[in-house]
Amino acid sequence: MKHSVALAFLAWYLFSCGSSSQTEQSLDLNAQIEQLSPDSLYGLAMQAYESQDYTQAIQYFDGILAKDSLGSDAWHDRGLCYFMLENYAKAERDLQRAMKLDSTYAPGWLQLGLIYRKGNQTDKAIEALNQSLQLDSTFAEAWFEAGALCMDQGKVNEACFRFQKSANLGFDPAKKALTRFCNE
Repeated sequence: MKHSVALAFLAWYLFSCGSSSQTEQSLDLNAQIEQLSPDSLYGLAMQAYESQDYTQAIQYFDGILAKDSLGSDAWHDRGLCYFMLENYAKAERDLQRAMKLDSTYAPGWLQLGLIYRKGNQTDKAIEALNQSLQLDSTFAEAWFEAGALCMDQGKVNEACFRFQKSANLGFDPAKKALTRFCNE
């Protein structure tokens, strides 16, 4: 009995110390974010993103945006983090803000199109994907996603046309879609 009480106390103590050090780590991170330049924070955010620690990346992007809210890259990339975390409302908000700041960034329009597609907002998805393709007609992924949207709508010929454009630009998933849906 004494051993089980002692073990329970030890477990509680270790847990308490762990949560305290987590709080200290959080405070240390906030202090670090405040002291770093936006460029340094961007490097850390991209490291976190590449290691799929999207929550950590968002914290760094928050720090960047607190220092410079007019940087479209930070809004866009934080939106991608929210997208990866399946928080589509926040992803949409950030990507819309990025597009207001720089409407010439084709990948941003593609990402907005993907979010609208997920939310069954077909007209907005088509508009965003078309905007992406108007900015960059060689954007293979945008052609592919436009084809997938056409497939969603049952427009097979239109989808196959877009898949072919994407495949011609070297996008492998489009080649697979052509084989699967377009008898090629």
